[in-house]
Amino acid sequence: MEQMVHQVLMEHMVLLEQMELLEQQELQELLKGGGYIHSQTSAATIWQITHSLDTRPLNVDIFDSNYNLIITEFVSFPTVDTAEITLSSDTEGYAIFSSISASYTQVLSDATLQDVTTNGNITTNNITVAGITASGLIYPDTDGTDGQVLTTDGAGNLAFESIQDVYVTVKNVAGGELAKGTPVHATSSVSAGNSTPVIAASSSLASSMPATFVLNETIADGAEGQALLSGFIQGVNTLGFTVGDVVYVGENGGFTNIKPQSSDNLIQNLGIVTKIHETNGGGWIYGSGRSNDVPNLPTGKIWVGSDTYSITSSFIHVSESNSSLIVGENNHVDHVGQSNKSNSAIIGGTENYVRTPYSEDSIIVGGAHNTIYNSSDAFIGSGRCNCINASNSSIILGGSENTSSVGGANSILGGYRNKIQTNYGFIGNGICNTIAGSSNAYNAIISGENNTITSSLSSTLRHNFIGGGKDNLISGSCSSILGGHDNIINHNNSFIIGSNLTSTADCTTFMNNLVVEGTGSFGTLHTIYETSSIIYSSGSTKFGDTLDDTHIFTGSVDITGSFELTGSLNISGSLVVDGPISSTVFETSYSSDTEAAAAGVPVYGLYRNGNFLFVRLS
Repeated sequence: MEQMVHQVLMEHMVLLEQMELLEQQELQELLKGGGYIHSQTSAATIWQITHSLDTRPLNVDIFDSNYNLIITEFVSFPTVDTAEITLSSDTEGYAIFSSISASYTQVLSDATLQDVTTNGNITTNNITVAGITASGLIYPDTDGTDGQVLTTDGAGNLAFESIQDVYVTVKNVAGGELAKGTPVHATSSVSAGNSTPVIAASSSLASSMPATFVLNETIADGAEGQALLSGFIQGVNTLGFTVGDVVYVGENGGFTNIKPQSSDNLIQNLGIVTKIHETNGGGWIYGSGRSNDVPNLPTGKIWVGSDTYSITSSFIHVSESNSSLIVGENNHVDHVGQSNKSNSAIIGGTENYVRTPYSEDSIIVGGAHNTIYNSSDAFIGSGRCNCINASNSSIILGGSENTSSVGGANSILGGYRNKIQTNYGFIGNGICNTIAGSSNAYNAIISGENNTITSSLSSTLRHNFIGGGKDNLISGSCSSILGGHDNIINHNNSFIIGSNLTSTADCTTFMNNLVVEGTGSFGTLHTIYETSSIIYSSGSTKFGDTLDDTHIFTGSVDITGSFELTGSLNISGSLVVDGPISSTVFETSYSSDTEAAAAGVPVYGLYRNGNFLFVRLS
């Protein structure tokens, strides 16, 4: 055996001499005990070797049983007295260990890795290395993929991996210990040198939000440690969670799978749970750094901007369930469980109400104490204490204490204590005007005070109009009062102009006085005093209708044309006739009073005597 070893060494020496890389003195040092020879008699891919160098050798040469130099897959030295050699196939042979080093500078054109590493030479050939261990660090023997970096597991094992976890060094300045998994907020209130100072994040405390990192280890107060910006965390308590749960910053700090409910909370989605375990739970962190969710809102509220961040509006309320909108404090859209009644709105004002049942598509704009009840398509514009009750499609624009009820399609533009209790009514303004009657429709009061249209005469009376005035009353149909006061129409198709007038018939116009400055045309003109005088359209005039009628004229009477007289003519004063007088009374001529008296001419009566008229005196 010794002879064989000497032969191997001599052959090795000859090889090195040929390469002019080793002097005789160096070989002699190796033979004197600066090395160790291992003989592997059974073929194997892994050679387990125990040597006596008491140090990890600097050089190792491997030969097969035919003394050919072998390039190994891997050589490691677990201890100072042991070695482990990995080969590509089952092999028997020799391993020569040397604890001395030599320096060679010649370039080898055909050399093995063992030649290069043992002797310190360089080569122009590509050399494949099965594995490298240096200074206790075990390097990978294959390349990684594009973008991967070399990482360590902390135990000396290096590997190519993709970047999925991003860590930073932070300093706990919270005043107490912070546990692993705690969401923390980076603060500038305390100096922490080159580390980022952090405090525990809480969704209910704006100054501690957002959570910038999640601690990857428990850190004592004032100490530094590792925090996760993004990536995978494990070793935390996830009992009570479900895989896939979204994790939020807790209202009182820490993390939770329940989104904080208070409107004062800032909502931050941190990541998702991937493993459930009391001590070794895990998940992905992807939402650190910002509050990235819409904050919670109380039911029906909306967000408005402020100088700092969005806040809950104190006077705007939206109901998705019944499509209602309320703007203003103490206003109410109350459908009392009527889920199908909706589309109502109150905009502005205070203590206004839209109430069910059957109040939908209605709106109140401003004012106070206004109410729409049991009415659809109704509108109150403003004012105070106005009410639309059981009156669909009605409108009150303003005023105070105005009411539309028991009907529909009514309008009150303003005024005070005006009331419509029918259909299709209209009150423009005024005070205490009333349109009443369950079916009394299409009536209007423009203005005035204490004016009333009622259906007391008939339940179907309608189409009435009061233009203004005070204390006027219509209880008929298709009638009108234009202004004035204390007028009453109890008939149909009647009209009053003036004051203190009362209708006495249908289809009649009543007035106090009539002044016509132009032309007045009348089919028939009757005065309120009894008369039988008739003026015909032809221009003729008839006075009286019986022989006992008396017509008195004071002043002069001028007659152009003929004058016919039936009966007697009594004249007090003179009668001047310029022209002939034609009368059946004077057809007979009498020669004396005696003859005229015999013919029936009364005393002082006229009779003709030839071409002259005489007055009978006896």
